[in-house]
Amino acid sequence: EIRLSLVGSEMCIRDRSIPIHLKFAGTEHYGQYIFLHLLSSLGLLLNFGIGKITSINISRNTNKNKIAYSGIRVTAKNCSVILILIAFAYVANNFLNFVSNENLMLIATSVLLTIFFVTLESVFVGNRIFVGLMLINLLYYGFSLSLPSIFLFFQYYNYQEVFFGSILIKLIVVLLSTTYLIKYNYIKFHKIKNYTNFKSSKWFSISLFLSQIYDFSDKYLVKTLLGPAALAIYAVPQQLSGKLSIFSKGFSSVLLPSISLSEKKQTQNKSFLLTLKLFIFVLPIILFSFFFISDYFLILWLGINYPAEILQLLKIFIIVNWFACLSHLFVTYYEGSGNVKKNTNIEILFLPIFIPFLILASISKSLILIAMVMLGKEIVLLFLRTFKLIKKIKIIPIMYLAVSYTHLTL
Repeated sequence: EIRLSLVGSEMCIRDRSIPIHLKFAGTEHYGQYIFLHLLSSLGLLLNFGIGKITSINISRNTNKNKIAYSGIRVTAKNCSVILILIAFAYVANNFLNFVSNENLMLIATSVLLTIFFVTLESVFVGNRIFVGLMLINLLYYGFSLSLPSIFLFFQYYNYQEVFFGSILIKLIVVLLSTTYLIKYNYIKFHKIKNYTNFKSSKWFSISLFLSQIYDFSDKYLVKTLLGPAALAIYAVPQQLSGKLSIFSKGFSSVLLPSISLSEKKQTQNKSFLLTLKLFIFVLPIILFSFFFISDYFLILWLGINYPAEILQLLKIFIIVNWFACLSHLFVTYYEGSGNVKKNTNIEILFLPIFIPFLILASISKSLILIAMVMLGKEIVLLFLRTFKLIKKIKIIPIMYLAVSYTHLTL
């Protein structure tokens, strides 16, 4: 009940914040605001996989609080190095004027907070504190994006001021999370230097870098080639359909330590199979039902004069995010079973094919075509990630049939 109320509250605020933002500040303002959040996601990459490794090691070992501290200490060292690089970038920017100094400082602060938050989040995951995990995720990734729109009621029409509100929320979440973990002894300070092994950080870092390209390059190109207003139109249906990822990421947080333990004991993970069935058979029925009411929903949500492209994009992105949810579960399987290198190789293999298609679609300046390229990307990656697992996970051929049937129907 607590989890459902938290999800419901975030969805309600986000659903109201987008039309408020578009009404009071316009699409260009919203596009600039979203772009700053997009750049903040670089913190996921610059964590260098320390969070993932920490959560896996915590789930497999008994000295959980010492492993947690090791992860935080390594993260703090990384942040120190990145902070020095930011200082150099700030000095260089005074001569090159690549971006405004205000934007640079806002982005840098948000990136550093995200780097640190990812490791804190991993301590919650490894210790299976799932209610706390959902709470901090909703606050950090959900409320920090939606709640600052309230500033628009007070005529703060500068997107930098609204984004500063997001940073304040993120800072509060990081401080509260740290306090909670220390208070309840989930983090224990120690002087042992190499308490846990972060050698696999290389493969996690490469995987995170590829994820940045696959998940965010379309939005970077839309902003660069079509402008912030086009990014706003493109991002609105993405955010709405992206609510599906809340559930897949929630399940993945639960499954990651569970899969890690199952692989260690060489047993089949029933929770993973049950989750797959839920996403393969139940979710498409809900999506199919939503297709019939999507137009009426957008009229109620954004008003009768909403841009026509949004409806088409919403339908495409719903399918994109369904494939992404399935893919995300299999990525979690690779990570939990210690085979992140295999997933990374798959992503490297497909990258030279994906990038040219995305660039050509972006040059055409068609948001629909860009969205179709993203759909094709998700279909191919899902197939590549699952093809070699057919013998091990028997439900995969059934998934292919369900995916094909649903795709043709929708």
